[in-house]
Amino acid sequence: MIGLRNRYQPSAVGLILDGILLMLLGGWLLTQQQAILLILRGGTVLGVVLILMSALRFQRYGQVRDAFAEPPTDGQVAWFDEIVAEIQAADAAADPTIVEFRSGIAWKGKRLGDVLIFTDALDSENLIVDRHDAETTDKGKALLGSARFAAMRFGRRTFDFAEIAPEQLERLQSWRTDEGVEGDGAEAPPDDEPIAV
Repeated sequence: MIGLRNRYQPSAVGLILDGILLMLLGGWLLTQQQAILLILRGGTVLGVVLILMSALRFQRYGQVRDAFAEPPTDGQVAWFDEIVAEIQAADAAADPTIVEFRSGIAWKGKRLGDVLIFTDALDSENLIVDRHDAETTDKGKALLGSARFAAMRFGRRTFDFAEIAPEQLERLQSWRTDEGVEGDGAEAPPDDEPIAV
């Protein structure tokens, strides 16, 4: 409409209206382009994250393949499920055989002989490691309460920043060095076959 007005009735006001229209159109295009770039950048970041996650999956394939070179029996799977359920239901403050820490989400663990089993609160990840392949480093007191900050490694899984109660940290550290601890007499997997770790 402004273009037609300027074509057939040119005036100074027409130039002002044309300038305002061009400014609005330019602003709208820039806003749209920025929104698209943000979406594309977000998509790019998401794509990179997904590719990195897939690379970690491929990296862990070797571990899982080795662990399941001889597939577990149904009895062993049921036994392990019971152990995980027992760990998740346990109260770490009242049960001296359980350790609990928080690294993003809560984790609980139990020592069975020379094996440490950890599970997260969502039961989305379980860790099974030899107790000698675990390390903890006390990083100092947390800001609030008596909790400690610690760096932990269980096999290849690391927690650079974990919050743990002092007595839980001591218990966890003792699992690596003590020869006999409470919980060592746990029932072995069925068929007396150890689960691969």
